[in-house]
Amino acid sequence: MTRRPPSRLLLALALLPGAGAAARAQDASGAALATGVLQASLAVSGLRSLDFGRITPTMTVVVPPTSAAAGQFLVQAAAGSSVGLVLTLPTSLGTDLAVGAWTGRTNVVNDATTGALAFAPASGATLRRTVGSTGTLYVFLGATLTATGAAPGSYSRPIVLNVAY
Repeated sequence: MTRRPPSRLLLALALLPGAGAAARAQDASGAALATGVLQASLAVSGLRSLDFGRITPTMTVVVPPTSAAAGQFLVQAAAGSSVGLVLTLPTSLGTDLAVGAWTGRTNVVNDATTGALAFAPASGATLRRTVGSTGTLYVFLGATLTATGAAPGSYSRPIVLNVAY
């Protein structure tokens, strides 16, 4: 077997620094933090029931959200936070007692008029509001009750307010 002289390319590679060393893998690492802010617990209180008062079997009663008979809720949350409000509203108080034309207001103080923001309540819709600097938000609700031959008696249905951050 005849030995051939090394080629110039092979000779040039052999003269490069580190050419004979094995290739090395490079390692790198980084770090990040896991952070979170614990919000204050949410609390919702029904302060006042929506009261249509005494009515006759064929009467329509309108209670505005600014009335002393309006329904009222208090939401307590982290000051300045944004919350989503979802109402579940009854469409009737019973047979022949339709509830509709819901009206609403929200305010960071217990006042349905001065500085209050109006909204049109819709069952299941999310309304976003910002809680006040004291951690409070008030919700005021009015509606129209139409009686069309209802039997005498006392009627009620729940109004539910769900709140989430």
